[in-house]
Amino acid sequence: MSRIPITKTPKVYVGGAFIRSESGRTFPIYEGKGTEKFFANVPQCTRKDVRNAVEAAAKAGPAPIEAPTGALSAIARLMAERTTQSWTTAPHFFVTREIDATALFSAREKFGPAIEKERGVKLSHTDLLVAAVAHALDKHPLVNASWTGDGIRLHRDINVGIAMAVEQGVVTASIPDANKKQLSEIAALRHELTERARAGKLRPADITGATFTISNLGMYKVDAFTAIIVAPQAAILAVGRIADRVVPVDGKPGIRPMITLTLSCDHRVFDGARAALFLDDLASAILAP
Repeated sequence: MSRIPITKTPKVYVGGAFIRSESGRTFPIYEGKGTEKFFANVPQCTRKDVRNAVEAAAKAGPAPIEAPTGALSAIARLMAERTTQSWTTAPHFFVTREIDATALFSAREKFGPAIEKERGVKLSHTDLLVAAVAHALDKHPLVNASWTGDGIRLHRDINVGIAMAVEQGVVTASIPDANKKQLSEIAALRHELTERARAGKLRPADITGATFTISNLGMYKVDAFTAIIVAPQAAILAVGRIADRVVPVDGKPGIRPMITLTLSCDHRVFDGARAALFLDDLASAILAP
C-alpha cells in the first residue's frame, strides 16, 4: 500500500486503513461508509484527526523537565539584577585591541622584588593594568563617566574596580584614587581586597564607588571575552590571558607574548572613536609602564 507522509516531525504515515509510527507500530483508522454498523461503540480516528494531533504535538514541543532550584545568595541576586539592568538599558558596543605584553613581564621583574620587600605582596599583572588604566582614564574623562538618565556625569575621582570571583558569584572591589597611588600601594590594596573577598569579609566601602571596572579571566586560560558594563559606569575592560603568538616584528614573523583587551562601552556616553583613542593610550601605558 502507498504511504502518504503527514508531516516531517514526528514521522507518522497514513496508508489505507492504518497509521504507522516511526517505530513501525500500526494503528487502525476507521473511516468511510458502513463503519457505523460494526464500530458503533469504538472511538473513531480519521486522517484529519491524526493531522490535527500531530500538528498540535509539534507546536507544543517537548514537555518541560522540572529541576530543583536553589535559593540565590544576596550577592548572586544583586549581580543578576545589576547585569540584567545594564544589558537591557545600556546600548553596549565593543572595541578589541591585541597588545604586546613583553613590557608587563619586564615591569614585574623590575619593580616586583622591591614591592615584595616593602609591602610583603607579589606584584601582579592586574596591578600593572590598574595603574595603566588609571593613567589612560586621566586623559579620557568620558570613559570615566556615568549616564544619569538626563545626561552624562563626569567623575572627579578615578576609582578602578576589580571584578573578583567569590563562592556566591562575582563582586567588584574598588581601588580608590588609583591614578594618585604608587604601584606598591595598588598591589598592597589589591592583595587586601582579594583576601577579604575570599574570606567573605568585604566591607561596604570596598565594593562601592568604582567608576571603571577591570575583569581579568586570564588566569582561567581565557583568550578573550566581552563583559557586561557595571551600571552606572560607562565602560568595563575585559582582559584575556597572555599567550605567545606569531606576529610581525620588524617586517618578519616573530613570537611575542600577546594580550587581548576588549572594552565594553555605553554608546550613550561616548562613541567608537573615543573608545579607540582610549585603548590606544592604554596600549601606550602598557608598553611603557
